[in-house]
Amino acid sequence: MSPDNTPQAGCRLCQRGPTVGATLHQHRGRGLTLRHLVLRGPLCRQCGLVAWRYMTVDTILLGWWGLVSVVATPVTLVLNSIALIKLLRTPVAPAVPVFPVNWAQPVSDPL
Repeated sequence: MSPDNTPQAGCRLCQRGPTVGATLHQHRGRGLTLRHLVLRGPLCRQCGLVAWRYMTVDTILLGWWGLVSVVATPVTLVLNSIALIKLLRTPVAPAVPVFPVNWAQPVSDPL
């Protein structure tokens, strides 16, 4: 069975669909050491864009502080740009109501 025919799971973060298999990276340089985080999995458009913003801005601000990071940060930003294109091509997930309307009941006056 080809990967195109397999059913897509719900979003890793919110369990909604449609999803895309995107991989996001976050890189932080720390002098001689570094920290690299990866978020893999099926992501819906909304969750993917939020994660992309957070991880990319963090990489832009804190990714350059290290010897290896001078090379790793631009690579991370290119990989995140490729993931952004995938996320933007994904259809928007249908809206989910926050709470049913029938929860809002008028308060009866006990007087």
